[in-house]
Amino acid sequence: KRFVLLFFALLVIRYIVGQEQRIAGFIYATDPTEAIPFASLWLYDPATGEPEYGTLTSVNGYYELDAIATNRTYRLEISGAGV
Repeated sequence: KRFVLLFFALLVIRYIVGQEQRIAGFIYATDPTEAIPFASLWLYDPATGEPEYGTLTSVNGYYELDAIATNRTYRLEISGAGV
């Protein structure tokens, strides 16, 4: 009985976790050693044109966007000095 309960609990957790993803990386200029600090990244809903998610890069150009829905398509826009 415990095995069946654990199986269903893991199945539910996997289903919930599987609905979102994390996107992370670095923004660089044309020279890969030149990071773009404090650039803004936005994911827009292409149907409405409204921003859904956004973040800024850190001093070393690193960014993270958490809890992004996997069943959607977005338009990515990056802006900032040097972009």
